[in-house]
Amino acid sequence: AEGGGTEEASCFSLYEDACLCLSTAEACCEVAPELAPYLAVLRAEATSLGTAFERAGLPRSTMAGSWPRGGLLSLRGAETMLGSLAPAWEAALSVPANAASRIRCRESRDMLAGAAAAVRRAQSELLIQIRAAAAEAVVSLGCLPEKVSPLINALMQMVLTGAPTPQYRAAAALASLLRLLLARPATDKGHPADKVLAKVCSFLGSRPDPEAAISTADTAAAEEVAIASRAAVGGERVLRACCNEFAPALFERLPALWQLLALPLGVAKGEAK
Repeated sequence: AEGGGTEEASCFSLYEDACLCLSTAEACCEVAPELAPYLAVLRAEATSLGTAFERAGLPRSTMAGSWPRGGLLSLRGAETMLGSLAPAWEAALSVPANAASRIRCRESRDMLAGAAAAVRRAQSELLIQIRAAAAEAVVSLGCLPEKVSPLINALMQMVLTGAPTPQYRAAAALASLLRLLLARPATDKGHPADKVLAKVCSFLGSRPDPEAAISTADTAAAEEVAIASRAAVGGERVLRACCNEFAPALFERLPALWQLLALPLGVAKGEAK
């Protein structure tokens, strides 16, 4: 790591704590207060699913023997219900079963699947926030561990997907990270700072045609447009943060940035002729 003495020790201590946090974050997310509302809906839908099968004629004892154990239902338990238990329960219904009852069971299973997807999305967002916060903390100390890819990836992910405020923070941390990386020598694969800049500039080229977002009726396509737009905004915020970090010495300290920006500028100039 760069730096020395107590600061170096603090940096490594914080980084180790952050790595431990990241490695156990998924398990922690299952009981995180932020996920409580999502898990409450998940458990309610799981109960509704069991009730629907019971009303369809499936004995409670049949379900009780296979119901996920271990206290409150977790996301993993709900996924087990969706993946193997619900189909088995439906197959165990007496024949002929009431068609309307079967439909209600399938509708209830779909509701549980939707609740599980909401928990997964919330977990994913929380994991991104945890990783970005840990990376920002390490960078703020002014010293870096030997392997910086986890820090870069965590901040990049927040720049790509984050809400405005955390996106601004991640952009500022990336600019500070670039300054720290300049103290390192280039490798056979190039300078690590240049790789970060190349990735950031690639975000700028992802901005879609504004008319595409208006004319797109397909939900999936509209979501892709929104993701690309957010990435482009994140790239712009990183460049603004670099301007604040390096001030007039921006292109002197980051010469690769000018080369990277010149290509799209040249293309745009050619199209304008």
